[in-house]
Amino acid sequence: MSDTKKGNYLVQAWLVLLLATSFGAAMAGVHIALNPRILENQKNKTYNQIPLLIPDSSKDRVEEGKFSVEVGGAQVERKFYRALAPDGESTMGYMLRASGMGYVDKIEVLIGVDAKVKNITGIYVLSQIETPGLGNKIRSEDFESKFIYKSTTQGIFAQKTAQPPESNDIQAITSATISSQSVCSIVSRSVREFREYLDASIQRELALANIPKMFPGTKPEQIKDFLIDGRVVYQVFDDDDEVKAWIAGGKRMGRWDRIDLLVAVDPPAQTISKVYILDQRERWWKKVAKAGYVESFTGKKADTIITMVKPGVAPDEHQVQAVTKATVTSTTICRIVNDVVSMLKTSTAKIPGGSVVKE
Repeated sequence: MSDTKKGNYLVQAWLVLLLATSFGAAMAGVHIALNPRILENQKNKTYNQIPLLIPDSSKDRVEEGKFSVEVGGAQVERKFYRALAPDGESTMGYMLRASGMGYVDKIEVLIGVDAKVKNITGIYVLSQIETPGLGNKIRSEDFESKFIYKSTTQGIFAQKTAQPPESNDIQAITSATISSQSVCSIVSRSVREFREYLDASIQRELALANIPKMFPGTKPEQIKDFLIDGRVVYQVFDDDDEVKAWIAGGKRMGRWDRIDLLVAVDPPAQTISKVYILDQRERWWKKVAKAGYVESFTGKKADTIITMVKPGVAPDEHQVQAVTKATVTSTTICRIVNDVVSMLKTSTAKIPGGSVVKE
């Protein structure tokens, strides 16, 4: 009896394996057979939006392009579409393909911008699986139209109340603030990355414009910028022509968007002089600013990794305290600071005396 049962179990097990293998092979075959058609349908769906997102353009006059951006120390590829004028040379606008996390899962968005990448000409939510009846309204024409004519040079935030026409913010969908803000973050981040790709000098201009805010009284001629191991480092001099700080920028993705920092260390690169927010579009930023989190890095030693402690835990000389309800943002800032300080220590050590002779 026992042997009979064992035999039956073995037969059933082999049958299950055989069926699983057969069905798996069949599904793989179907996928291989249909994959070209699936890809073609996806391409058509994307190209069909070009005339809708870029006024007077045609899906038959398009050039595809790619560029890479640095995200958390890794290079990530982005895709864009350049809409051409009837002459086949002039640019009518661009369409960007971007994605990011929503409340439930990934959201994919197509974004139209004008030829100078100054204003948004339209967006289209390509795919999403947000909450039915709430978050999935991000795909409605009413919500998507709110982004038209918004500036690419400013962040776009989802607010709970109606916004005046001159504002660059939009009103969030009722009871779907996170989904609304997710789309805003995806759009803001993507257009900024694309602007920086087209004009690599943007980051340098921002840094040079903001260093005097970090060190009031600093004149443009007291700032020297140069490349060390592929990274831009800024050297700031005082009125006596002595080096008073080394500065470099760093960036990482926060909870909602990328955070850009400028970090300064003293001439021997032993102590953090100041951390300055160059650009951020985080939802809970007011909490971070009110808590003085960025200022808490000033005076920390640069010879060790700065760690973060939970809210309510007193930090020691090598720690900073995270901000309540803004842990991800706090962690991102801490990581950027550590990355930049490490880079500055390595870079300045390659220069005799930790200084560079001015030209």
